[in-house]
Amino acid sequence: MPEDAWPNGHPQTAQPAIQQGKHLAENLIRLVKGEPLETFRFRDLGTMATVDRGLAVVDLPKAKFQGYFAWLTWLFVQLVNIIGVKNRLLILINRMWGYFSYDQSLRLIIKPKLPLANLEAAR
Repeated sequence: MPEDAWPNGHPQTAQPAIQQGKHLAENLIRLVKGEPLETFRFRDLGTMATVDRGLAVVDLPKAKFQGYFAWLTWLFVQLVNIIGVKNRLLILINRMWGYFSYDQSLRLIIKPKLPLANLEAAR
């Protein structure tokens, strides 16, 4: 959905999708009430990404920073957006455990690479 500020469309991230979903719900309520529909305007709230353990980058409309403080900001924003106190607490405990134990919770299923001799025998 192009706008003057976004001629090539909005970023392909969750932020525009969430805003569009809320706007759609509001417009559907207006439609039922017989009120005029409002045009969608995307509000860029910024971008955050974790880079490593205790390291992140934050790119907000009026501020850009990186490092440990950026990582704490990312953690805070993530926890605020989680629904339910129990879920927030579990995620905080999980993050703390991973931070202090160096636990890599990434689990990949990787097919082992066979030596060339075993590959020919498998045929």
